[in-house]
Amino acid sequence: MAELALIVAVVASAVAIWLGTRLAADRQRHRAALAEQAYRDPLTGLANRATLVGALDPGTGGVLLLIDLDGFKAVNDTLGHGAGDQLLTVVGERIRAVAPRSALAARLGGDEFAVLLPAATSRSEAVAVAERVLAALSGPIILDGTDAILGASIGIAFAGPGGQTGPGGQTGHLLRDADIALYAAKAAGRACYQIFEPGMHAETLARVQLETDLAHALIRDEFEIAYQPIVDLPDGRVTGFEALLRWRHPTRGLLMPGAFLSTAEEAGLLPACDRWILSNACRQLARWRNRHPDLTVSVNISAGYLTDRTLPADVNAALAAAGLAPEALTLEITESALVTDLDRAAEVLRQVKALGVRVALDDFGTGYSSLAYMRALPIDILKIDRSFVADLSTSADESTLTGAILALARSLKLGQIAEGVEDAAQAQWLAQNDCGQAQGYHFARPMPADRVTALLDSGARCAPYPAERVAA
Repeated sequence: MAELALIVAVVASAVAIWLGTRLAADRQRHRAALAEQAYRDPLTGLANRATLVGALDPGTGGVLLLIDLDGFKAVNDTLGHGAGDQLLTVVGERIRAVAPRSALAARLGGDEFAVLLPAATSRSEAVAVAERVLAALSGPIILDGTDAILGASIGIAFAGPGGQTGPGGQTGHLLRDADIALYAAKAAGRACYQIFEPGMHAETLARVQLETDLAHALIRDEFEIAYQPIVDLPDGRVTGFEALLRWRHPTRGLLMPGAFLSTAEEAGLLPACDRWILSNACRQLARWRNRHPDLTVSVNISAGYLTDRTLPADVNAALAAAGLAPEALTLEITESALVTDLDRAAEVLRQVKALGVRVALDDFGTGYSSLAYMRALPIDILKIDRSFVADLSTSADESTLTGAILALARSLKLGQIAEGVEDAAQAQWLAQNDCGQAQGYHFARPMPADRVTALLDSGARCAPYPAERVAA
């Protein structure tokens, strides 16, 4: 019995030791898994924000590339979040493949990634990495049989000895400064990189202030509309107007769109600006049409608003509130606005067309897919870009190309409006080549509504350009 008890005790002790070892190993694996979750992005397997921040060593510095995808939201919205996650996984793989072995690649959240390079990295080496990342992310990514064409913008910031970031070259503001450089890359047209320079910080503060002012402008009704006449070339009659947004800033005076529209887009305020000008232009035109019933107005639609499914309902509401006939309104879209999501834009425009509103393709000929857009979209009018008008009277090549565009429009039974007409010679050439309408400084500059009212009530006309009277 004593021997049996001893055997049982030994076995029990062995089992206890084995169980203890097993439990300890399980606990260690669990702790390792938790640590992995704490420091790794679960979707891409890259380091996460916490890991990146922990690697920013103030003593050694480093070079940070902050990467933001261009066009990711459109993929997420159209193909769904599953496809979006699949895309992010592929992006993570491509970044890891081109990053140096000594670098730390991370996903910070959403569609934002980063690559942290060692402090010894030179400017040229950092640029080379950025260019490899841009090239890797510019190729198509196949998602459920659909090619997703993206791109990326990159901000680069240096820290540590010889770096540009923070007082004394410290890394405390490295993320902030890389983000500032990233914004500069997006402002420069996206699909590029920018290196942080100290002056960018002041520019960012000014941008943040401008965003705040823009939000207040919508509330305080600080926006205005300038109307540029669109003229019938054969008889000089004003047939309509293009509505152009202006901002009466309380301290900076009258601002042109180039001074604030890119900031409005970054802040997500551009659709609200579009709604404002759509509503107000319709109301103003309705007042003018009481005495001049054939007038029309054209309103520019931004890329973000063009793919917004609320656009048809907003247009219908603006027309109803103004008591305006649908055929009096033209929506102008640019080729660049169609790049984001052509299929959705086409769907939205078909709904707008069903209301009776006309659609004009603005800046025609400046993009890469002009003819494809004409086939895919319900277009009524081609607006010929000013670049094709500027040298009409002096360049045989330009006149041949512009003549071909006009002939194409006529063959498709589309209206034609030439933009940027600045002298009589251009107007005469356009009239001779059967361009129906034109706008530009030769006829009139954009003007406030009260001046338009005076112009209309005076019955004044621009100089006519009958095609038959112009010498060949």
